[in-house]
Amino acid sequence: MREFRFLGKYYFVAVDATGTHTFGHKHCEHCLTKTSKNGVSIWFHYVPEAKLATSSGLAIPFAPEFIENLPGRDFEKQDCEQKAFSRLAAKIEEYFPRLPVCILADGLYPNKNVS
Repeated sequence: MREFRFLGKYYFVAVDATGTHTFGHKHCEHCLTKTSKNGVSIWFHYVPEAKLATSSGLAIPFAPEFIENLPGRDFEKQDCEQKAFSRLAAKIEEYFPRLPVCILADGLYPNKNVS
Protein backbone atom coordinates (compact mmCIF):
# COMPACT_ATOMS: atom_id res chain seq x y z
CA MET A 1 0.00 0.00 0.00
CA ARG A 2 2.99 2.35 0.31
CA GLU A 3 2.89 3.09 -3.42
CA PHE A 4 -0.48 4.80 -2.93
CA ARG A 5 0.84 7.46 -0.56
CA PHE A 6 0.48 11.13 -1.48
CA LEU A 7 3.84 12.97 -1.42
CA GLY A 8 5.34 9.69 -0.23
CA LYS A 9 3.72 10.08 3.20
CA TYR A 10 -0.09 10.53 3.32
CA TYR A 11 -2.86 8.10 2.54
CA PHE A 12 -5.92 9.56 0.82
CA VAL A 13 -9.06 9.18 2.95
CA ALA A 14 -12.27 10.18 1.18
CA VAL A 15 -15.13 11.21 3.46
CA ASP A 16 -18.76 11.57 2.44
CA ALA A 17 -22.19 10.52 3.62
CA THR A 18 -24.58 8.16 1.90
CA GLY A 19 -28.05 6.84 2.53
CA THR A 20 -28.18 3.15 3.34
CA HIS A 21 -31.89 2.34 3.78
CA THR A 22 -35.23 4.09 3.18
CA PHE A 23 -38.57 3.13 4.72
CA GLY A 24 -42.19 4.25 4.50
CA HIS A 25 -42.49 3.82 8.26
CA LYS A 26 -40.29 4.15 11.35
CA HIS A 27 -38.47 0.86 11.53
CA CYS A 28 -36.21 1.51 14.55
CA GLU A 29 -35.34 4.14 17.14
CA HIS A 30 -32.32 5.29 15.11
CA CYS A 31 -34.27 6.18 11.94
CA LEU A 32 -33.89 9.69 10.59
CA THR A 33 -37.06 11.30 9.29
CA LYS A 34 -37.69 13.80 6.54
CA THR A 35 -41.01 15.33 5.53
CA SER A 36 -41.54 16.62 2.00
CA LYS A 37 -43.36 19.85 1.13
CA ASN A 38 -46.50 17.84 0.34
CA GLY A 39 -46.46 16.27 3.83
CA VAL A 40 -45.14 12.81 2.97
CA SER A 41 -42.65 11.45 5.52
CA ILE A 42 -39.84 8.99 4.90
CA TRP A 43 -37.56 7.29 7.42
CA PHE A 44 -33.99 6.43 6.54
CA HIS A 45 -30.43 5.80 7.74
CA TYR A 46 -27.59 8.09 6.67
CA VAL A 47 -23.92 7.28 7.25
CA PRO A 48 -20.82 9.43 6.79
CA GLU A 49 -18.00 7.04 6.05
CA ALA A 50 -14.27 7.24 5.54
CA LYS A 51 -12.72 5.30 2.65
CA LEU A 52 -9.05 4.67 2.11
CA ALA A 53 -8.74 5.60 -1.60
CA THR A 54 -6.00 4.58 -4.02
CA SER A 55 -4.96 5.82 -7.46
CA SER A 56 -5.94 2.42 -8.90
CA GLY A 57 -9.58 2.99 -7.93
CA LEU A 58 -9.58 0.72 -4.88
CA ALA A 59 -11.61 2.19 -1.99
CA ILE A 60 -11.64 0.45 1.38
CA PRO A 61 -14.42 1.67 3.69
CA PHE A 62 -13.73 2.04 7.40
CA ALA A 63 -14.94 4.00 10.44
CA PRO A 64 -18.64 4.51 9.60
CA GLU A 65 -20.48 6.96 11.87
CA PHE A 66 -24.28 6.91 11.78
CA ILE A 67 -26.15 10.21 11.88
CA GLU A 68 -28.89 10.34 14.48
CA ASN A 69 -31.93 12.59 14.73
CA LEU A 70 -32.30 14.90 17.69
CA PRO A 71 -35.67 14.32 19.38
CA GLY A 72 -38.48 16.31 17.75
CA ARG A 73 -36.34 17.64 14.92
CA ASP A 74 -36.23 16.78 11.21
CA PHE A 75 -32.99 15.78 9.54
CA GLU A 76 -30.72 18.66 8.46
CA LYS A 77 -27.76 17.41 6.43
CA GLN A 78 -25.38 20.28 7.15
CA ASP A 79 -25.74 20.13 10.94
CA CYS A 80 -25.77 16.38 11.36
CA GLU A 81 -23.14 15.37 8.81
CA GLN A 82 -20.58 17.81 10.20
CA LYS A 83 -21.17 16.63 13.77
CA ALA A 84 -20.85 13.02 12.63
CA PHE A 85 -17.59 13.91 10.87
CA SER A 86 -16.14 15.12 14.19
CA ARG A 87 -17.01 11.76 15.77
CA LEU A 88 -15.66 9.91 12.71
CA ALA A 89 -12.36 11.85 12.80
CA ALA A 90 -11.96 11.09 16.52
CA LYS A 91 -12.61 7.40 15.79
CA ILE A 92 -9.91 7.36 13.06
CA GLU A 93 -7.41 9.05 15.41
CA GLU A 94 -8.19 6.55 18.16
CA TYR A 95 -8.05 3.41 15.99
CA PHE A 96 -5.20 4.53 13.68
CA PRO A 97 -3.10 7.04 15.68
CA ARG A 98 -0.02 6.70 13.46
CA LEU A 99 -1.79 6.71 10.07
CA PRO A 100 -0.84 9.89 8.15
CA VAL A 101 -3.88 10.93 6.13
CA CYS A 102 -4.96 13.57 3.64
CA ILE A 103 -8.73 14.02 3.86
CA LEU A 104 -10.65 14.29 0.57
CA ALA A 105 -14.04 15.92 1.15
CA ASP A 106 -16.70 17.93 -0.63
CA GLY A 107 -17.68 21.58 -0.08
CA LEU A 108 -19.65 20.81 3.08
CA TYR A 109 -16.50 20.23 5.11
CA PRO A 110 -14.09 23.19 4.69
CA ASN A 111 -15.22 25.36 7.61
CA LYS A 112 -14.10 26.32 11.10
CA ASN A 113 -15.78 23.24 12.65
CA VAL A 114 -13.71 20.77 10.61
CA SER A 115 -9.97 20.92 11.11
